[in-house]
Amino acid sequence: MEHLKIPLLKGFSPDDAHGTLRRLGAAEKSYAKGETILAEGSTSSAIGILLSGRVHILQQDYWGNRTILVTIEPGDLFGEAYACVPSAVMGVSAVAAEDSTAAFLDRRSLFQPWVLPSADHMRLVENLLTILAEKNLRLTGKMATITRRSTRGKLLAYLSGQARQQGSAFFTIPYDRQQLADFLSVDRSAMCAVLAQLKREGVLDFHKNTFRLLKNPEE
Repeated sequence: MEHLKIPLLKGFSPDDAHGTLRRLGAAEKSYAKGETILAEGSTSSAIGILLSGRVHILQQDYWGNRTILVTIEPGDLFGEAYACVPSAVMGVSAVAAEDSTAAFLDRRSLFQPWVLPSADHMRLVENLLTILAEKNLRLTGKMATITRRSTRGKLLAYLSGQARQQGSAFFTIPYDRQQLADFLSVDRSAMCAVLAQLKREGVLDFHKNTFRLLKNPEE
């Protein structure tokens, strides 16, 4: 964990970060790929910190169709919104997309000022508020993508956003084809057909989950 950047612990030295997690009673647990970490329909007071692996936050309908809402990377928090509203029933599940390890904090420990020195406690709360605000902004960005009417529009909006976020027309996305279709809420076969068409048009090129944007699709 020495080299892992954890936004919740921004401003803490590595030694202080370890000590802070220990004083907050962090408990580590490992999960196999496909294992449910937090289940839809349950309640939780735990804030998860992903230490290794990757986690998908999923929503599933009555027929079992899944939509990937967000992907959690090492260092990221998950479950914090539900943990901060203890009576809220989870409307999503957190599922390990690969073998993963997470640490869990009981949210009550974050709001007990006597657990940490006051300056550390204030920094921790400020970091948590920043994380919640940033996630809200990312959700707004996703809504702008998935509300496009066509599969082509959703794909182009998502890929354009990834290129801007990563600062390059050549970039890698964290999804395979089925996961990307789930994220965009589109049919996988239709999406693959659109990708092939965009490649023929010279708009983009790709290999597996690595893409290169080549020209403006409106030209």
